[in-house]
Amino acid sequence: MVLDVVSSKRSDDERTGTAPAAKTRVAFIDIGRAVAAVLVVFTHVNILFLGEHFPGNAFSAAVTGLFGTPLQLGEQALGALAVPFFFLVSGFVVTPIALRMGARRFGVNRLLRVYPPLVSVVLLSAGAILLGLRPLISGKQPEVTVTTVVNNSLLLNFLQKPFGAFAGVAWTLVIELIFYTMLVALLPLLRRWMWPAIAVELTLVLIVILTHARFGDSYRVFASEMAHLIVPIMGQVIWAWWARKIPGWLAGGFLAVGWEIFVWAANLRMDSDYVLRPLPVAFAVVLFLTGSGLEPRLRQHRLWTMLSERSYSLYLVHGAVALPVMHALVGVLPLWLTLVTGLVATGAMVEVSYRLVERPSHDLARRLSRRRATTIRDAASTQRVA
Repeated sequence: MVLDVVSSKRSDDERTGTAPAAKTRVAFIDIGRAVAAVLVVFTHVNILFLGEHFPGNAFSAAVTGLFGTPLQLGEQALGALAVPFFFLVSGFVVTPIALRMGARRFGVNRLLRVYPPLVSVVLLSAGAILLGLRPLISGKQPEVTVTTVVNNSLLLNFLQKPFGAFAGVAWTLVIELIFYTMLVALLPLLRRWMWPAIAVELTLVLIVILTHARFGDSYRVFASEMAHLIVPIMGQVIWAWWARKIPGWLAGGFLAVGWEIFVWAANLRMDSDYVLRPLPVAFAVVLFLTGSGLEPRLRQHRLWTMLSERSYSLYLVHGAVALPVMHALVGVLPLWLTLVTGLVATGAMVEVSYRLVERPSHDLARRLSRRRATTIRDAASTQRVA
């Protein structure tokens, strides 16, 4: 699921209007992203590796019995909370960045942050498939061709049936990109009138859901993706309250309306590949609000920061490394050593991805954003002089 790829620094005017304290990051965002990324890995290893090779094992049964069944989260258990939490983080963190950067800078920044790590993982997964290994895919194993690699790299495959995804987790990035597009389109309104802009966002989602059955299969897929968009909008609502852009009673009203639309959309069962799960969203919102309330008591920690900064790479990479390695080694090595080898290989590849792909793409995005801002200022100064 969903996973934003930005720093969770908070600007001076986002809460108190005072000078920044020693803590330079929002701790509950860092902690939440780190835990969510780990839960995604844990869930996929538990279901797709242990569940396949050791069905009915005591560990998986215990996880389901302790968390999945009592909380009605199914076999994913606490892992079901990860994707909606990531979406909430995206709405909370990305909205002020868009407001600060402006449409063009924000668009360039987002594309450069999302696509380079994605393309590298698509290529890694395609290579694993060609070697006869088993990465985390979506649906039937896709054929590796130039066309399928390009479609996966651009996320076009998630608008088609079947998806044929080399990176099964990348479906959440489609929702992220739709959210970014909506932010850019509504940026002038968001800057002037926050609450009407949020109302417009929810209305647009509602219109697409209402018309989901009118324009064929591809449109139903798009409608299901739009329904998921409610969750980052909820994160945006929480940020708007956090930053005192809207009052608490109005934020509560927006969250209630968003929740009702999401539940209704889930009951429509628009697309079998984009199943809407209301209960994990509800739990994620509660956790998110709890974290925001505890923020003054939380400390910035090096471990949380490190894991949070690598959460995007971990989210993408684990399906292309951990699962192929574990599937290949099962029966060759003892189970514990198979698990350790897969996780160590994943950690090493995450670090490579972060240092050689993700961080350089972040730096390039910042440089291009600054260059664009400088060009605009220079042009404006020239215009004034003339």
